[in-house]
Amino acid sequence: MLQTTYSGYPHLAPGGILAIEDIHGAHYLSTWWEPLAAYLGSPVTAQTLGAVHLYAYLVLMRKAGGPAPLFDPSAAPGANIPATGRISEVNQIAGAIASAPGGSLVVLENPTWPSMFNVHGLTYLFQAFNELHAPKAMPDSPPGCAHTNDSVCTSGTTNSDMQNRVAAVHILPHRVVVEIAQSPPIIAAVRHGTEWVPVHSIAESGR
Repeated sequence: MLQTTYSGYPHLAPGGILAIEDIHGAHYLSTWWEPLAAYLGSPVTAQTLGAVHLYAYLVLMRKAGGPAPLFDPSAAPGANIPATGRISEVNQIAGAIASAPGGSLVVLENPTWPSMFNVHGLTYLFQAFNELHAPKAMPDSPPGCAHTNDSVCTSGTTNSDMQNRVAAVHILPHRVVVEIAQSPPIIAAVRHGTEWVPVHSIAESGR
């Protein structure tokens, strides 16, 4: 994932997006998220960064520029931002998320901060939201099907507390917007189709 980012991000066109998925587990904090913060927050990369969007098991990195505006749900007409959802310090994030009503937004913004895109800031945010990628369990149904070529198989998620509460995190140049889930989401990957590359072939190709 890191090599893909190091190799791919510099070649994005203005407004282009690099997506990295299947980030399953808290252990990726030290092997992926913290090195990613060091890369994206470095002076050279940070000046080209437009936004970082976090979802369960997924991160989108958008390069600055391009014709389309940055995605910022807090700027949408009718955005549901309660008074307690507007915060100015990072240590207020957990409390604001815990008290936010479903379907609302939590907005972290401090006019004294020059940018969210620095190594320290991104590291803190990736640490704070690491549980978004760390489920309590990942059961498959029928049991064991994830390691077979069966066409009927669902890879599920037993949600962490954060996965139950947070639908998405949008890290923008001067604010962080947290989308609070209306209700605990069902996070699952359901197989479709009837023909599959044999599991042993995939394993052999990765040797």
